[in-house]
Amino acid sequence: MTPRRLRAALLSLGLALAACQRVPVAAVAARDAAVEPDRPFARLYAADAGDGRFSEPEWRRIRRMSPVPPLEPDPTNRVADDPAAARLGYALFHDAALSVDGTVACAGCHDPARAFSDGLPRAVARGRVGRRNTPSLWWAATHRWQLWDGAADSLWAQPVMAWEHPSEHGLSRDELARRLTARHGEALRAVFGADPGDDALAVIARAGKCLAAYLRTITPRSPSAFDRWVAGAPAAMEPAAVRGLQLFLRVGCVRCHSGALFSDGDFHAVRFPDDPAVGPDHGRLEGSERARAHPLRAQSAYSDEREAMFPPNPTSPEDDGRFLTPSLRGVALTAPYGHAGTLPTLESVIDLYAAGGTPAGDPRAQGVRDVFAEPFVLRGSDRADLVAFLRALTPGTQP
Repeated sequence: MTPRRLRAALLSLGLALAACQRVPVAAVAARDAAVEPDRPFARLYAADAGDGRFSEPEWRRIRRMSPVPPLEPDPTNRVADDPAAARLGYALFHDAALSVDGTVACAGCHDPARAFSDGLPRAVARGRVGRRNTPSLWWAATHRWQLWDGAADSLWAQPVMAWEHPSEHGLSRDELARRLTARHGEALRAVFGADPGDDALAVIARAGKCLAAYLRTITPRSPSAFDRWVAGAPAAMEPAAVRGLQLFLRVGCVRCHSGALFSDGDFHAVRFPDDPAVGPDHGRLEGSERARAHPLRAQSAYSDEREAMFPPNPTSPEDDGRFLTPSLRGVALTAPYGHAGTLPTLESVIDLYAAGGTPAGDPRAQGVRDVFAEPFVLRGSDRADLVAFLRALTPGTQP
């Protein structure tokens, strides 16, 4: 048995045991209330006592899903939490002059009203359609790996790919460094000190670190309905969303969409369909090599702490068709879904998961289905309940 399959088997066993270890919910509420009288979960346990909907292990897992903890420091970026760097990052994010024809800014594909995605199947810049769907930037700073295939291993390394890509900003490295110096040189010196001379990558790295500092500030300020529910407001989530959470735990969604960010930060082959106009997309199989070759990787001379991050794993055939697990926070705002934007609605995503992904052998998807992506049966209101729960993860989509 491979390590991946062994891990999956152990996790499945743990979930099965959790489902069996049911305890009287009212008793749990009384116990927790006695220890911590003001604990919000004591009230939720009491509200749940009528039907015993969640087991105690499930409640422990739910506790770990909210609230979102503060961002951890980024040792590779010494200005990650510098307000001056974040202000410059905001300016860079909105500067269309950092493109070959002066028409493309980062903000053009990352709309705050859509959780900083763009609502298109695949990104469009300068009339050119990109290869993949534009991911949300909410909580992007929590991911070690950036982009669907993890081709950048830090948040500040990623922008150089967009700035230099011929279908995006379209600038050469030297021209990008020249424009950054001409337009933002004074602000860069204020944040970092003396100019790095004629080292174009050093200029770009500094700009990338300021962009990363800005992106660390854009997480939503208001809690979702789910967060309010976890904090002790039973009416914050409608009954359908609570049933959806129950299904989310028991059919295995939580295996990959785990923790407070609803992402394990890993790569999985769920066999989401590729876009036929693009052709086969091999995901992490290509991304890990790109990450190892990235000139601004976390182990490069441009990192502020080269030993802080482990390097990408060697490429493995198992990586074929694997893509980064996106956070589900804000998911109601980021349709269409999947690395190629080929699934238009949350309902279509749930149907794909229930089917276990695109069938084996179907050329529309690559790789072997991940052992975590086991099919499951939808009955009655299950699909609608799961959608209600996913919507409850997005601020502003529930009462």
